[in-house]
Amino acid sequence: MRSSEIPFMNGAGEPIPGFAIMTAGGTHLVDNQLVLVMQQPSESYDRLYYVNSPVPVSPGGFGTCNVGDHALARWNDSIAWTAGTTCGPKPGDWGLWSGSPGFHILGAATPGQLLVRQHEVTVLQGKTAATLEAGGSVTVNICNQDTDLGFRVVAYDWMLTAGYEIGAGDPVVVAWVNSAWVVIAAG
Repeated sequence: MRSSEIPFMNGAGEPIPGFAIMTAGGTHLVDNQLVLVMQQPSESYDRLYYVNSPVPVSPGGFGTCNVGDHALARWNDSIAWTAGTTCGPKPGDWGLWSGSPGFHILGAATPGQLLVRQHEVTVLQGKTAATLEAGGSVTVNICNQDTDLGFRVVAYDWMLTAGYEIGAGDPVVVAWVNSAWVVIAAG
């Protein structure tokens, strides 16, 4: 095993394809070694995702993956890819899609696979799901311009003066600060 490979257990309840985009859903102790339990990306956005090796992994089985490196990854979008653009995961899917944040496209390896470099996402744009009052928190629907990407984060107010609010459905920018998403811009 190379030093960049991370052992994991398939906790998805279905086979994980080779080159799949995954999210960690916990840990499991195996022979005194802690391994990550991987799942399919869900509505809850992660700042980093894992990429499976070329080997498919059966439910409950074990495999290796990497995070943050250059990797070959599944491309499930029917839109033609362009080197240098951003792509990312989609809830309920094992592949990458255009318009979603998280990875830079470097090139193609074979049909359905891209060479990508992951970057840690620290800023997202979206729309509030409800009204955000000063000092409060709100669910933010992550968007690419006006297209809802299906991801949600809980973000906290970091800018409002008492008595002011951001309305439901208003566009916002959120940033990862001190282990939480905070609203840094609105409108």
